[in-house]
Amino acid sequence: MRYEIFKDNLKYVDEHNAGNHTFTLALNVFADITVEEYRYTYLRTLPPLPELDTLDNENNETDLFHFNGTPVVTPDSIDWRDFGAVLPVKNQGGCCNGGIDSAQDYPYIAVYKKCDTSKTNNKVVTIDGYKWVPAINENALKTYVAKQPITTSVEGYGRAFQLYGTGVFTKDRGIKLDHVVTLIGYGTEGSTDYWLIKNS
Repeated sequence: MRYEIFKDNLKYVDEHNAGNHTFTLALNVFADITVEEYRYTYLRTLPPLPELDTLDNENNETDLFHFNGTPVVTPDSIDWRDFGAVLPVKNQGGCCNGGIDSAQDYPYIAVYKKCDTSKTNNKVVTIDGYKWVPAINENALKTYVAKQPITTSVEGYGRAFQLYGTGVFTKDRGIKLDHVVTLIGYGTEGSTDYWLIKNS
């Protein structure tokens, strides 16, 4: 059965890569599972966000785009890996519904088992606050990413996302948010603007 799934994914990858696209697909670690298995194991439908006007949000256009009355200028591109602010990707699997622990207190061992809940009180960082990025506003998003990596949600539901290889992923923007990622930069390749996303 796994071999048949692998062959079907290989055919899908080859057909995509034979076309003219801004990204390639690859036989990655998910190549021997179905898209349904991928969705069930690695993706979770995220709860809807509260209405933005009901949130206590300190941000406003002046705060976001000006500093002491001077317009904020964002660089044309940024990659937070260049500043040592991004750790290598690890396979989170479906473990612990996310979370932040130190590698020393809770080392990553790449083995599927129950999470050790006794270690949940070993705090590495505290979250002192948050900022909401205005919805569907790429200029605002770019301004925040220029300051630091930020988390966001994407639709990872598709087979192309499962078998992504390299390049600028240009599939249609999804509305079913089911995967949290970190935006670690942005730039332009040719005439195509892109976001750098760290997946796990």
